[in-house]
Amino acid sequence: MTVTARIKELSLSYGESVVFEKISFSLRKGELTFLNGPSGAGKTSLLQAFNRTLPAPPACLTGGVEFFLSERWVSSHSLPLPLLRTKVALILQTPQLLPGSIRRNVELPLKVVGKIGKSERNERIEVSLKRTGLWETVKDKLNQPASILSGGQKQRLCLARAIAMKPAFLLLDEPTAFLDQASAEQILVLLQELKDECTILVVSHKEKEAEVFADKKLFLLELQETCPQGISWRNQLRSFLQTTSLPKNLLATIQTTSLPLDR
Repeated sequence: MTVTARIKELSLSYGESVVFEKISFSLRKGELTFLNGPSGAGKTSLLQAFNRTLPAPPACLTGGVEFFLSERWVSSHSLPLPLLRTKVALILQTPQLLPGSIRRNVELPLKVVGKIGKSERNERIEVSLKRTGLWETVKDKLNQPASILSGGQKQRLCLARAIAMKPAFLLLDEPTAFLDQASAEQILVLLQELKDECTILVVSHKEKEAEVFADKKLFLLELQETCPQGISWRNQLRSFLQTTSLPKNLLATIQTTSLPLDR
């Protein structure tokens, strides 16, 4: 499998507050990659760094994000924003709907950004809604407001909108957070299918999902050699666990999820 994205010594801070520092890793097309890490460690911010949706200022981002597009390596900062966000789709945990109907939510980017004709737009709308498991539910409601959908349906509509544009990279922040088990499994199976069409990075707190569906697992803190203070994050966490009086079951959970023997 070919490397399609390279992250080189990426650091993010807000003033004197460091979110993450000198993160480096690569992504491959054909490989479904899951990213895990503690709450507040910067996982969502890392996804936003890919397609430049971080607030700047006050965010200070250094290092590099490179994509292999059109048979050459390009920096994310060298691409015009409309092109970058067409090629690198980001789906946040909270569904970001467009005003208007269910159809409009999928069709508008195809029409305005993709300049795609009506016949192909209709085909892509139907295909993407079928792939995300929404078609049977919404096929007779396409002209109704997208706001009528449930939280999980809104999330799947955002995914349908993204894949209808056929992005080169697909970034997802907790894509199954609002879904029941059956719908979540349907989306994860779809991501397994999509990994041969685009490069995918999934942020997830659900270890079982990663165990079953991930081809590669990344742990955010492991991507940093040191904490901002220069102390190994593993040693820092171990030192804390040795001196804390947390309940045994909570200690066991932290050791299992944050200090794995093989991750």
